[in-house]
Amino acid sequence: MTTGQKEPKAKRIRSPAYPAIDLEEALQKAKILWEKANRHPISIDVAARYWELAPQGSQALVTVAALRKFGLVEELEESTEREIKLTDLAISLVYNPDERSPEYRALLGQAALSPSIHDELWQKYEGNLPDDKLIERFLVIERKFNEKYVSQFINEFRRTIEFAKLRNSDIVSQKETGGLKVNQAPVRTESKATLKFVPGYTLTGSREASPPNSASSGEVPIFLDENKYATVPFPLTEDDYQLLLDQLKLLKKRLVPKPKTSV
Repeated sequence: MTTGQKEPKAKRIRSPAYPAIDLEEALQKAKILWEKANRHPISIDVAARYWELAPQGSQALVTVAALRKFGLVEELEESTEREIKLTDLAISLVYNPDERSPEYRALLGQAALSPSIHDELWQKYEGNLPDDKLIERFLVIERKFNEKYVSQFINEFRRTIEFAKLRNSDIVSQKETGGLKVNQAPVRTESKATLKFVPGYTLTGSREASPPNSASSGEVPIFLDENKYATVPFPLTEDDYQLLLDQLKLLKKRLVPKPKTSV
């Protein structure tokens, strides 16, 4: 090297993107947004104040990035300032959730595996995570993780998996099924006719002993009482959801007969 020539800077190793906080903390942040802003978009600066973080600080930005990776917020591209709002997934998880229901567990698992590196590890080890040292070796060598931060990521990943209560028997690849599959004991009901929504929102009669599995059938059961349920396609877009509501209103006269009046 000639005199006066600067030494080349060492190339910084950048780890694959991963959430800076775990899913439990991310949901706490999402719940605050729901309580403060509901469905309305807000600027990142305002969100930071709700979270008691410095509006212009890096912690607010990495928190927003983590919520985005979990699929809990989306950033509005058309906004003149950086604005975010809660996704339907986030609202389903923070608004009056039934934490014991299979549907809640499936949505929680969906959020947990939304970060691509989370899903990659879960599929690689088929839900049976090995010792941290083995995961660390894979991440550093194969995925080019910065070894300074790999332990931090593994801790976040394990906390998220534990919080979501994921088990190797519960989850199948989102890439293969387009969603999550939660194994559950079938709900036994009496053999009587029930209403069933099928793709296209056509109403048909059905005699099933148990509701369909939401992942394998692409439908989610909505229980009307212990012996009756309806099913809707899953997942739905916002337009599909509104269309379903509009058609239910039109079909009300057919679905809900007027009570007979005595003469």
